[in-house]
Amino acid sequence: MYIGSKGVIKMFLPARPTVMRAFGLSARHRRRSFAVLAKGIGVMDRGGGIRLAQAADEPAVRSCAKEAFERYVAVIGQVPAPMMADFAALIRSGYVHVAINGQGDVAGFIVFFQAGDHVLLETVAVRRNAAGRGIGKRLIALCEAAAKRSGATSVQLYTNEKMTENLSIYPHLGYRETGRATQDGFKRVFFEKRI
Repeated sequence: MYIGSKGVIKMFLPARPTVMRAFGLSARHRRRSFAVLAKGIGVMDRGGGIRLAQAADEPAVRSCAKEAFERYVAVIGQVPAPMMADFAALIRSGYVHVAINGQGDVAGFIVFFQAGDHVLLETVAVRRNAAGRGIGKRLIALCEAAAKRSGATSVQLYTNEKMTENLSIYPHLGYRETGRATQDGFKRVFFEKRI
């Protein structure tokens, strides 16, 4: 990651090969560069900010995912996919950004990457004690800004059909439902926002 011209943070985020193969994309699609405006996007309350995750953040990211998603285990009848993610690999690949509070602790995180002509927002999670402060919206705004600057046509995401809060939040953020399907054993609802 480096600061380019006009105060723009530039970062190299190659797309995950397993996801790229699943989308049938060639090697030339596997490397994309995102540029995110430094000013405004990462600003949070009480001195915190958003930054690219580092290897040392992995335990805090995993803990945040558990805290955010464990309440859904009983609802959906299985462990939600974000609780089983290989966060160490995702962080190494440059796909994870963390929201840091004023004390320097991880308050939330987002996982996103380029997948062909769109950006896939794979996971966004916020700790319970940080909920309601706009952290999730700021993380999603970061993803959308990166997608726009990369030349992507849209941001796509999915959620479990039993995570009903998400089904109402995403439309308020400008996402429209594009379909429903069972994928990897999960009943998912797919959304897209054109950018």
